Amino acid sequence: NGIDDDNNGFVDDRFGYDFVGDTHEVTDYTGHGTHVAGIIAAQESVGTIIGVAPNVKILPLNFIGQGGGGSIQGAINAISYAADRGAKVINASWGGPFCSSVLKSEIENLVAKDILFVAAAGNDNRNIDVSPEYPASFSIDNKITVGASTIEGKTAGFSNYGGSVDVVAPGEDILSSYPPKFEFEILSQEKEEGEEFVRDGLQELDGTSMSTPFVAGAAALLWANKPEATYLEIKS
Repeated sequence: NGIDDDNNGFVDDRFGYDFVGDTHEVTDYTGHGTHVAGIIAAQESVGTIIGVAPNVKILPLNFIGQGGGGSIQGAINAISYAADRGAKVINASWGGPFCSSVLKSEIENLVAKDILFVAAAGNDNRNIDVSPEYPASFSIDNKITVGASTIEGKTAGFSNYGGSVDVVAPGEDILSSYPPKFEFEILSQEKEEGEEFVRDGLQELDGTSMSTPFVAGAAALLWANKPEATYLEIKS
């Protein structure tokens, strides 16, 4: 109704918030967030895939623009919003080389609310203990950093690695939900003359961004089964 009824500083934010456009209408500008959300929560009853934890609630928060980049302040705003709305697991399929003490403090503050932060290790095939990636390289108790594994169960060649990486999860040729218009554009670039593609809202992608929601979804399943557990017990 155009009014901030709950006085939280955001207007009409019934289904999340877009910090890029400063609007309650959450837009996935790249298809990335839709793919990640599907890995966590896709429902077989309305499609052809099923997520790791299909009965969880997704709180969609966007701070990534059409060019695939976002600001640290946008990330901080989204994390703070998620915590205020009662999220238990934050899936962070994003990162970069720039460090921010404010960002680290924001993630550390989640401990008081018993929130688990699951971060992607990154896709540059480098040791993030030597060449850090943030937030993946932060040393924080309530964070899990996820690298990518192949179908053979080995660490993927593109995946970052190092002591900061807690676990690897599937990250190669992962089929998940995708905005049909983006899928069509990708496939159109690859198709040969005479070929046609069906816009079915699915796409295979690689990356630690795909691995991270497998772990976030597993954490959600564990917490659903044992709601009294602490974030440390879930992490363990």
